Amino acid sequence: MTSPQDFKSLQDNVEAALVATVKSVNRVSAQDLPFLRAVDPSVGEDLDAKTTRILELSTTLLKSAADVCGLNAPDLEDTDDIDMRWRSIVDIVDSVLEKADTSIDEYTGALKRKDAPAADAAPQAKKPKTTGTVVRSANITKPQLHFAQLVDNNALWKPVITKKPHAKVPLEESLVQASL
Repeated sequence: MTSPQDFKSLQDNVEAALVATVKSVNRVSAQDLPFLRAVDPSVGEDLDAKTTRILELSTTLLKSAADVCGLNAPDLEDTDDIDMRWRSIVDIVDSVLEKADTSIDEYTGALKRKDAPAADAAPQAKKPKTTGTVVRSANITKPQLHFAQLVDNNALWKPVITKKPHAKVPLEESLVQASL
């Protein structure tokens, strides 16, 4: 095992890099990213490359942690998969933290080492997928794309309806003439 000084210097380097990364990320708010992509296409390409790299690193880390914990790691192909498979990601991270907590307790003597982990008597039944999960995992197109009359945000607005058959206030009274 490496000496405590080597570990301390490694820990300091990792913490400094992590703090610098978090500070950089916090400088740009999430709302500004689409604007920056529109202004400079190279920013969009860089963001896509960095997103892919972070996703690859996260997937590798999750697979490694899942192997250690005896769990199945989810396949993360894009950022939407993180939302869809959040529960399994949390399970892996929770298992890693439990193992770390147990190891610290064993090392400090607060807990005696177990000979073998106790297996559950009955395997858990698979939970049915919720409607929200099914809807998020489906590739559903935006309903606006199927409108008979597409919206043109560059033209002046004019009402599409010509009558209000069940209205308490007639259409003519509802419309307000703008003075230009």
